[in-house]
Amino acid sequence: MKTCRLTIKAAPGSRVDSVDGMLGDAIKIRLRAPAVDGKANKALLDLLAQRLDLHPRDIRLVTGQTARLKIIEIAGRTEDEARQQLLGDPTLHSRQLE
Repeated sequence: MKTCRLTIKAAPGSRVDSVDGMLGDAIKIRLRAPAVDGKANKALLDLLAQRLDLHPRDIRLVTGQTARLKIIEIAGRTEDEARQQLLGDPTLHSRQLE
């Protein structure tokens, strides 16, 4: 089974849940849930499962339980597949501009 790891920069306590793009090597994700009692981590894993069309058990937090910078392991996707599903296909945007 294919697996990958992604670096995520979480921004808990935001107004909306959203994937905002790249911030250096990390994918920036805003979360409405506060960083209290693991609520933001659960919201992050749920959002990733929804966006990647995976079961929540296929996504796990490897590091960053109490930090904004996190490493997430995803079963069932390659890194390219996961990034494309989360961020969209940049080649589609460039084709639309031509």
